[in-house]
Amino acid sequence: MPVTANEPLSLLQRYAETMEYCTLLDSAAKAPVETGEQILYIAAFAISCLSNTRSKDRALRKPFNPLLNETFELVREDLNFRFLAEKISHRPPIMATYAESEKWTYSYCPQPAQKFWGKSAEIISDGPITISVESPDSETTTYGYVMPTTYLRNVIAGEKYVEPAGQVTIIASSGHKAVVEFKSKSIFSGQRTEDVSVKIFGPQNKELGIGLQGKWTAELVRTPDNMRIWEASSLLPEPRLRYGMPSFCASLNQVTDIEKGKIPPTDSRLRPDQRCLEECRIEEAEELKKELEEFQREKRKQGKIVAEGVSSAWFTKIEDGVWVPIQGENGYWESRKRGEWNACPTLW
Repeated sequence: MPVTANEPLSLLQRYAETMEYCTLLDSAAKAPVETGEQILYIAAFAISCLSNTRSKDRALRKPFNPLLNETFELVREDLNFRFLAEKISHRPPIMATYAESEKWTYSYCPQPAQKFWGKSAEIISDGPITISVESPDSETTTYGYVMPTTYLRNVIAGEKYVEPAGQVTIIASSGHKAVVEFKSKSIFSGQRTEDVSVKIFGPQNKELGIGLQGKWTAELVRTPDNMRIWEASSLLPEPRLRYGMPSFCASLNQVTDIEKGKIPPTDSRLRPDQRCLEECRIEEAEELKKELEEFQREKRKQGKIVAEGVSSAWFTKIEDGVWVPIQGENGYWESRKRGEWNACPTLW
């Protein structure tokens, strides 16, 4: 695909966008478990990350496919969390992502795939999401769910847009569960469906009388008191000229004082073709993209990188589908403190 089919962000950065509304996890840590309020905030967080594709302008392009062992970090001192992602398998494609704050952790190892169905494409992100939250009483509750299948509509002709479909069930170690229902698309409608609802159940599968209603593109209110607990952020001005990005997303390529001189050479911010595209040097970006892809193919031929299977510099497997950062002196954050990146391969 030509480089102009891409937006100037990698898929790893797209997964980092999940953290835009991490304050919902902070709110979950302050909410009681028994009443279902904590899992309600977890459900709101699960829905909120879908809003990064609310702009139909964003459906026109895809993120850069990361190279094997490409990484991305996001340290937000203002939001009190840090995030790490790495592409750990080329075939099948697998990303490992992990975020942590004082009161919660987030782990997700997606295996993205696509299926084409004539006029639409089915976008699948298999892989469990695990969120652990420490409550005010210092008890830890773990939540697990799988992201919904989303569809890219009008692939061949017409206005392209993305929408999620079906149900998501969030299961808590406390016995609670949340059922997220995305409104089904009418076969007679050419418009995107945006309505979503959530029901909360207790340990005996008893509905607890609270839930969520709203649009995954805009806002969520708690029922029955109609208190708004989440609202989508503003897009950048003139979205068509800026890939339909919100400001949080647009900041991900920036090398701030937090990253300057500290990030590894494998970080997506340093990927040359992606940077050239952001700076509108299209021809140079096209040539660099071809060179990087050829460099990867040549390394596979020489056996310097694996064509199939998992290869991770910074994550370790704890169970099927679940990878967490390596701890101790060989871990990413300790290496970052020392400024030693010997574990990083040459990617560009």
